[in-house]
This record gives sequence, C-alpha cells and structure tokens, in this order.
Amino acid sequence: MAPATIRKWVQLGHLAPAGRQGRAQLFRLEDVFAAERATRRRS
Repeated sequence: MAPATIRKWVQLGHLAPAGRQGRAQLFRLEDVFAAERATRRRS
C-alpha cells in the first residue's frame, strides 16, 4: 500500500491509527485491509 493512499484514507476517515512510534503512525493490518475493501466497494 502506498503511503499516500494510507494518508488519504486517514484524511477521509476510512482509517484511524492504532498508535504511534515516535512521529510515525502505526496501523493494524486488518484495519488497512478493511479500509481497502470499503473503498473498493464504493468505486
């Protein structure tokens, strides 16, 4: 998954970070897959 795609999903509210490590946002893999499925369904 491209970092730009992840950032876009966060901006649109489709994905929320599960935590942080320093400045980096961390995401659960299953949340990323769920966001991907949700966005593909809308297209």
